Amino acid sequence: MSDPRGRSFLRHAPEATKRLVTAFDGDPQATLDRAEAALAEVEWHDDVAVARWVVADPFQGAAALALLADDPASLAGARIAHVLPELAGLAVVDRVTTYEHEGVLHDGRSTPLLDRVLRALACASKHGDDLDWTSRSLATVVLLFSDVAKGGTPAQREAWRARLGVDGTVHNEDSAVILDDVIRRVLGKAVLSEDGRWAERAKVLCAASGLVGMRLRGEVGRDALGAFHDFLKSEPDGGEATAKVWSLVNQSETSAVRTGLWTEALARAFADEERALLLPPSSRGFARSPLGERIARMRGGALMQRESASDVEAALDRLRGGRPVLEGRLAKCRIWYAEAALGGLSLDGAVRLLLQLSGSAVQTGIDTNRPWHLDLLDVVAELRDDSGNPRGYPVRLLETLLEATKMEDLLQGKLSGNALAGMSSTKGGEHALSVRFEKSAEATALLTLLAIYERKPSAAFHQTLKALCDLYALRKDDFDRVHNEQAYLVTMNAARSDKARMLELVKPGTIVEVGPGGGVVLELLSERFPTSRIVGLDASRAVVEAYEERAAGKKIAYEMIHGDAFELETIFGRGEVDTIVFCSILHEIFSYVPYGTPPKRFSVDAVMAMVQAAYRSLKRKGRIVVRDGIMPPDEPRVLEFLDPSWREGLDLFAKAYEPREIRFEPLADNRVRIGARDLFEFLTTYTWGPDSFPYEVREQRAVLPRDQYVSQMIEAC
Repeated sequence: MSDPRGRSFLRHAPEATKRLVTAFDGDPQATLDRAEAALAEVEWHDDVAVARWVVADPFQGAAALALLADDPASLAGARIAHVLPELAGLAVVDRVTTYEHEGVLHDGRSTPLLDRVLRALACASKHGDDLDWTSRSLATVVLLFSDVAKGGTPAQREAWRARLGVDGTVHNEDSAVILDDVIRRVLGKAVLSEDGRWAERAKVLCAASGLVGMRLRGEVGRDALGAFHDFLKSEPDGGEATAKVWSLVNQSETSAVRTGLWTEALARAFADEERALLLPPSSRGFARSPLGERIARMRGGALMQRESASDVEAALDRLRGGRPVLEGRLAKCRIWYAEAALGGLSLDGAVRLLLQLSGSAVQTGIDTNRPWHLDLLDVVAELRDDSGNPRGYPVRLLETLLEATKMEDLLQGKLSGNALAGMSSTKGGEHALSVRFEKSAEATALLTLLAIYERKPSAAFHQTLKALCDLYALRKDDFDRVHNEQAYLVTMNAARSDKARMLELVKPGTIVEVGPGGGVVLELLSERFPTSRIVGLDASRAVVEAYEERAAGKKIAYEMIHGDAFELETIFGRGEVDTIVFCSILHEIFSYVPYGTPPKRFSVDAVMAMVQAAYRSLKRKGRIVVRDGIMPPDEPRVLEFLDPSWREGLDLFAKAYEPREIRFEPLADNRVRIGARDLFEFLTTYTWGPDSFPYEVREQRAVLPRDQYVSQMIEAC
């Protein structure tokens, strides 16, 4: 459709057409016809009329914004950009201060910030039909302008800084200042409400943009909403109409972040916070949120149940004297992008990072006794990839540096090991701090090398990769594989059917699996014995953390404990367990645990001491169930290699195998003669793949022949 004079506003705006069709569900042609009809109504010669039309309705706002995506702009797009140049800044590609957006779903020019605002307007258009015209215009103007401080051309941003005193660090408040300037220039001349309070409501709503989401993520306390509550109470209707607009804005902005983000559970959480603002002053309870609760929310705890309040409290207590200092510094702090920046770190790493950053704020002259802002967007860029997943090696590097830093240095904003990396900070205004995780040339080279080596098909590269991780202390413990922990656990889970054979030997009641790895045996036990207490006990923190990630927001019928299996009696009590399961774990006790005087690895005594510890924990007639490798008769075998790389792998295995010397005799035609026991160890190690080779080569899978194994275990009990 075109206007009666035959003009088409979208004919020369291909990018606008794509974006409108992408943002709005339904018939694409109907969407374009509706846009053409709306654009035909604009009095294009009148600046105030153009501005009023843009903000009057979410669909009209979307049509106007879409026209700004074309470069060069169509005549209509150029006119809108002239009247409202701030909106044109949303289409700037090379200066977008945002992390939370989906990729563009169409071919053409990349404008992620503009596309996100378009999706928000489409949501408001769909769900705001019950609002009156004034409320719809309020929702539209807030959605259009609440992110303008994130965009802008370099010239625009410099002008905003010089004329308005904003730099985009606190984007909701800065966007409200920019909107106020637009209202003074043009929008204030338009009649958009009957009571004359439209402009004031628009500015207050813009400044409150995103605060509920930040509250749910722990980035602000509920007290940050106090000023907005006071404004609502000053409204003639007690704020109900404005709160309804705010609710629509919250839903629209959140839905626009990512498809599927706005769930029923999240909607209820938003509604609870929004309702709290309308409570009487005596019951609204805008007390400061406890720091432990805030940190749990920052790490997804409030909605994903990843960590308990006691976990967070324990991490804060480990700061000792640093805890009250951190509580004081963060009491009035609004932390931007906290969930994305802190969620990939260990809990202790996240807490120590907050302490270090708060110290940096003090050192740069920020008064933390007044409201202040901490912007972690640049930290997110270093710690997460383009898909939002944590970057394993940079995360470990930062955790290592934080762990190595003394408490007194953290309090002063310092970070140990600054030859590798450090935290740089930039002050934004008087009360905002932007920080960046900066790596040295050495650290950059190291991380690049690790990323390359982990993709190599050769076990030799993975040997070097592990050595580099150990050299720079990037592994949490002796069992940690850093980059391929999840792949390893998936492989561990693969032998599900074979492991299920053990269930016939298990007695119900309290059932403990030592070293559960990926958890497949625990799942099998939970299915088979639904009324029993099923517990996994693992010495690897990485395994326990992987379980916590799997368990987040789900109902899982077993527990996971980080602990030492030699302390079974202390953990569970003497004579309290019905069945203890060792599934492919006793050979790891043999391989990794130093035992005896002097302590040494590869000790059968360590295995038997573990069996004794398990036996002491058993009830009368309880059971120990073992599934593990046993030594075959040591007869010679001739092995022929069809793949030359496996022949090279045997040479590497013989050099790297830690438990004992591997002997073999080269023969002609790519064959070797090797003992059955050495062959067993080679095959059960090398078949894990090159990325697991440097870890598996440290283990001996067959500890004893079966008869000796059984007799020594009986003797130990």
